[in-house]
Amino acid sequence: MRKISGVIRVRYRKPDGTQTDKRGFRRKIDAETWAAEHVTIAKATGSYIDPEGGKQRIGTLHDQWIAEKKPFWKATSGSNMDSAWKCHCEAKWAERQIGSITHAEVQAWVG
Repeated sequence: MRKISGVIRVRYRKPDGTQTDKRGFRRKIDAETWAAEHVTIAKATGSYIDPEGGKQRIGTLHDQWIAEKKPFWKATSGSNMDSAWKCHCEAKWAERQIGSITHAEVQAWVG
């Protein structure tokens, strides 16, 4: 932890080994508590979520997911998935950032 311009910054390593930080804590105890809860314990339990991951767009995530899954599908399954994405999802979700989507919003869309 390091104090810069009156605020404390927590520097930490993500599970993939890259280094990042979280800034804006006014008290050292707040920074330590956040680090323990969101980094140390989360990495130990396997529930760590990269804060930068929420900035990724659904369309990009879809493309990555399709690239990983499509080789294992039959041609018709791949075609059905492409059609479902284009007809039902792409217009609504492709440009949205993952972190901006709420549970209630998804529930309303599914309903």
